[in-house]
Amino acid sequence: MVYTTRGFTSAYLNGILQPRDGEVVTPEQAKLPPIYMEQPPGFEEGENLLCLLYKAIYGLKQSGRIWYQTISNFLMDIGFSISIADPAIFYRHQNGNYLFLGIHVDDPQIVGSSLEEILELEKCIKNKYDYRIQGELNHFLGCTYERNWDKGTISAHQENYINAAISSFNLENATPASSPLATGHKIGREYCPTDPDEIADMRQVPYRELIGLLMYIANGTRPDICYTVNMLAQVCNNPGRIHWEAAKRVVRYLKGTREHRLTWGTESTGLIGYSDASHASEELGFKSMSGYIFLLAGGAISWNAKKQSLIALSTAKAEYIAMAHATKELLWIRSFISEVIHPLSVPTTLLVDNQSAIALARNGLYSPRTKHIALRYHFIREVISHENLTLQWIDTHSNIADMFTKSLNTHKSSSLNSQLGLIHA
Repeated sequence: MVYTTRGFTSAYLNGILQPRDGEVVTPEQAKLPPIYMEQPPGFEEGENLLCLLYKAIYGLKQSGRIWYQTISNFLMDIGFSISIADPAIFYRHQNGNYLFLGIHVDDPQIVGSSLEEILELEKCIKNKYDYRIQGELNHFLGCTYERNWDKGTISAHQENYINAAISSFNLENATPASSPLATGHKIGREYCPTDPDEIADMRQVPYRELIGLLMYIANGTRPDICYTVNMLAQVCNNPGRIHWEAAKRVVRYLKGTREHRLTWGTESTGLIGYSDASHASEELGFKSMSGYIFLLAGGAISWNAKKQSLIALSTAKAEYIAMAHATKELLWIRSFISEVIHPLSVPTTLLVDNQSAIALARNGLYSPRTKHIALRYHFIREVISHENLTLQWIDTHSNIADMFTKSLNTHKSSSLNSQLGLIHA
């Protein structure tokens, strides 16, 4: 059962009204230095007086910290623990049931295995704070969630943001594109304008606004556009007309696939990861692009496409560095699952399509060809020795992470989308 609650009363947050039990959060209790302010209009009592703040108000750097301390103390008092891996997640195991509460500022989301405990928690919170109960999870932080009870699946999408992009940039009548970026299409920095008139002309184009919207969609529910958006974001300071057209192509692609949903529950598989890299891209100043994706229950839960910070001297080294980035994310996911649900007793499989990189990580042998690799990337060997990770080779055509390192043709893009859980509604 999945529920969400949101909308804590602003009266408590802004410090004007006291909580119902009369509690006052003083600077000493919050372990913060005292803060003084001018008397607000309508509350003056004499001249040349200052007010000592006893509660946080909006706009202070300390406000977020004090609010987090306040809600954390309340939840811990009713038996919740704070996740070390993610402090925004609170969890409680009681009577064989799981109960989780994730909070983003003042928007909480409650997930539990017992409806009775969820309702009890809602009642407990309502006795302390004023907030609105939205019922079963539907919308949260810009994403729409749908549950199919017959199939046992949960899906997420951002169709409202896609529609907003189509409308805002006048693409209602545009022809949908078959892929985010045409195969072989170049969108590097060499296409940034140098002529002052062209630069001035592009200043009138809302390029940053579109890229910001596409980044939110890519990070939320659409990993299939992650690579293209990442490439386009690298020229935000001086985009060219070719970049603007490529950005609009992404919107046209989303227009044709806006009914796609990122879905979990189609398979019963556990945690599994994919890692890949493209070596020495001319568009990236001959640096390589790393990409990884992790799946759980048949759907993607974490993904990333990122330009490497150094120039890799070989494909094997580029893949090795990409594996190291994926391993860092893997350790965090394992830590989070082990803490809030149950410890993971078996290593997690990371699929890689480069045999040389796998051998370098497994064997750990010294070689004149690899002695220049920075020590920070060799920690993957320690993770393998501690049996948290096992590496497995996969054919490059079946590697889902391939979509984060290069543009793909329509057929392969569609195939990999279905494998990562992005399916048509």
